[in-house]
Amino acid sequence: HHASFLAAFERELLAIGIGGLLLMAAAGWAVTRRGFRPVRRMAEVAEGISAHRLDERLPADAVPTELQPLARAFNAMLDRLGDSLQRLSAFSSDLAHELRTPISNLMTQTQVTPARERSPDEYREILYSNLEEFERLGRMIADMLFLAKAEHGLVIPDSKPVDLRREIDALCEFYEALAADKPVTLAVTGEGRAQGDALMLRRALGNLLSNAIKYTNPDSEVV
Repeated sequence: HHASFLAAFERELLAIGIGGLLLMAAAGWAVTRRGFRPVRRMAEVAEGISAHRLDERLPADAVPTELQPLARAFNAMLDRLGDSLQRLSAFSSDLAHELRTPISNLMTQTQVTPARERSPDEYREILYSNLEEFERLGRMIADMLFLAKAEHGLVIPDSKPVDLRREIDALCEFYEALAADKPVTLAVTGEGRAQGDALMLRRALGNLLSNAIKYTNPDSEVV
């Protein structure tokens, strides 16, 4: 009787143990699946990201406290990607617009020039005009290479004292003819020195001055 009781108890204990293990495994699987639901949501958002779909964001408040920093970092990454893509698209559009003008001028002159006989002076004048367009294209390509290097930290600035007044005076003299065509008046006041790369400062100030002349109203003054 005791042996039979112990055998039955052993079988029942074994069944209870196996059932408990299975129940614990099922409960653990359900809890883990529920706990990883925000992570699966992140994976779904990441899979759906493309150049045309960068507006999806994770609700940081709807995820567990432990995953909120990850959700915020993920959303910040998407914001940076969207901003970079927008700037890249604008840069590509501006670049295409800038390149179209000199290429169109070169094509037009090349197509028109052989249409009739011309004197050597006329050919020479056309070649000089084409040379100006090629130099313009060369400057654009140099600017593109400079921006690409700067974006990847490959530009090594040559820092030294720079006389800002002298640099700006030289730029105003260079842009004086362009300003007179607008017409726009250029005025320089004050003195200043800075520690930096003269070439890069000249490039930055030249861009500012060029945009000021280009976008200000006629008969205005750029100071």
